[in-house]
Amino acid sequence: MTPFQLKRTLQSSIGGLWGGEPSGDSRDIAVVRVADFDYDGLVARAAPTARQIEPNLVVKRQLCRGDLLIEKSGGGEKQNVGRVVQWVGPQRAICSNFVNRLRPAPGMDSRWLTYLHRSLYLAGFAATCTKQTTGIQNLDLDAYLAARVRVPAIDQQRRIASFLDRELARLRRVAERTDSLDSLRGEAVSRALRDGVGLDRWPAVQIRHVARTGTGHTPSRERPEYWKPDELVVPWFTLADVWQIRDDEREVVMDTAEWVSQAGIDNSSACKHPAETVLLSRTASVGFSAVLGREMAASQDFMTWTCGPRLDPYFLLFVLRAIRPELRRLMYGSTHRTIYMPDLHALRTPLPPVAEQRVAVAKIRASLAPHWQMRRNTRLLRERLTEYRDALITEAVTGQLDVTRLSESQLDESAHAAVEAERPEVLSAW
Repeated sequence: MTPFQLKRTLQSSIGGLWGGEPSGDSRDIAVVRVADFDYDGLVARAAPTARQIEPNLVVKRQLCRGDLLIEKSGGGEKQNVGRVVQWVGPQRAICSNFVNRLRPAPGMDSRWLTYLHRSLYLAGFAATCTKQTTGIQNLDLDAYLAARVRVPAIDQQRRIASFLDRELARLRRVAERTDSLDSLRGEAVSRALRDGVGLDRWPAVQIRHVARTGTGHTPSRERPEYWKPDELVVPWFTLADVWQIRDDEREVVMDTAEWVSQAGIDNSSACKHPAETVLLSRTASVGFSAVLGREMAASQDFMTWTCGPRLDPYFLLFVLRAIRPELRRLMYGSTHRTIYMPDLHALRTPLPPVAEQRVAVAKIRASLAPHWQMRRNTRLLRERLTEYRDALITEAVTGQLDVTRLSESQLDESAHAAVEAERPEVLSAW
């Protein structure tokens, strides 16, 4: 196969539009956004957002089944721009201004091209063609489409695409079963927390009556008395750090953890909180809770409680985790959802004697340990399945894997080896 430029696999490329607010007339049309991309299946099936766009602009942008959609603007801190999916929806639609429509050239299989773009993305090629001058990444499409690729005959493209569709569907079924188990685990954890803290057994009091209530503080760079970059920095816990705690099932924000943000907050500032202060997120990741492992600052997104002698901080932590579903129901707002401060002040906790609280904390930790281990195992399984899927796509598209000679038993053996981390190269041995 002689390599040629990626743009030769396409008949056309055109940017989308965002248009105006829908008015309910014939000029309204569905617009596919990046949020509508299904990255597990590498497809976009529906466009629930309607926008008003002039008909003459729609004509050359209307999507046909099998068109490819590439994210040309957006991305994120942990996700590069440049992902591609295939449009398989039945409705009349165009793509948004953050997306380009790529129409395959005659003689090209649309599904194989989707996998080809995925392999380029996995290889990091889109990242090399990305520019970022503000908070938004922009893909240099000319540079991206100049990539040189090897293209097999159309019948081989179809065989590879059919093979990958079948195998990825099988991997998704495994992931779905894992999700079901994780859901059952979550229900068991919720029951263990509620029973452990005795939500229905002990008389309850408002937390503010047994703990000093406060909030975090986000300093302004325009106020040097709070933000002093030249001063000794202190640990500062923000929403950006939340996912690390949540994924590790940690109870305590430790000062030694590398992922805790560092802020140039004046070391004498009153915005710091003592060790064993309990945090509760009241905005994004609402209901997330943790205990500070040492004196630390926290952002304004957190409610804080410093427990008095009648309330153990770890008992309060487990109470807050037990009532997290109720906390989510207290959220209000359409764009930036949060919990109304009076509702937070009214939160209640069971209050058994403090000695019994500590016994309850020990029992809860013991009962939850197997669940946390199960979650770690399922997360590791998902990661390995993702690695295996990506290796499968790359090796099939690049010709390292002859799909016509691969038996189902070999695939089962290779998938098992990947899940057990016994063979990092996954499939190339075949």
